[in-house]
Amino acid sequence: MRVSAGFLRNSIINTLEGNDTRPTKDMVKEAIFSHLFDVTDKTFLDVFAGSGAISIEAFSRGCKELYLNDYNKKAYDVIKDNLDRLKITNYKLYNLECFKFLDLVKDKKFDYIFLDPPYNFKYYDEIFKYIYEHKMLKDSGVIILEISSDNDVKINYFNNYKGKKYGKSKIEYYKQ
Repeated sequence: MRVSAGFLRNSIINTLEGNDTRPTKDMVKEAIFSHLFDVTDKTFLDVFAGSGAISIEAFSRGCKELYLNDYNKKAYDVIKDNLDRLKITNYKLYNLECFKFLDLVKDKKFDYIFLDPPYNFKYYDEIFKYIYEHKMLKDSGVIILEISSDNDVKINYFNNYKGKKYGKSKIEYYKQ
């Protein structure tokens, strides 16, 4: 896997071996960042970071601050290695259960929140409620949700303004 744009373009991103994580496909990454358009000087929260590829892509395209988390220790180690190898320093990385991670960063406001939980994740409403109740998303911010294309998640706290399927994945975008 490689960074597709920005000053780190073509840099290699290592991924976790096996099926514990699903790296976001290049076509999907391109679609996400084409939609977000300009991420320069923005803050990016990645709750289920996997390899860190989406956050690294955001940084390469100009994001100023990254907050990453993955509960899987092996994934955390891969993310740490990727960030260090690419000499990215403006980040905070955690190895916590998702709600414990959110508790740590709940007082910050983010421009973008990326959620790509395991396909068997069942707490969509709770995580969106948490983000809403703690006002973690800036007024102009966007939540990007990557889920299985056959999953029909209903969110009560934010407005879903766009969604598109990409093979086995689906990307949904939410605003205040």
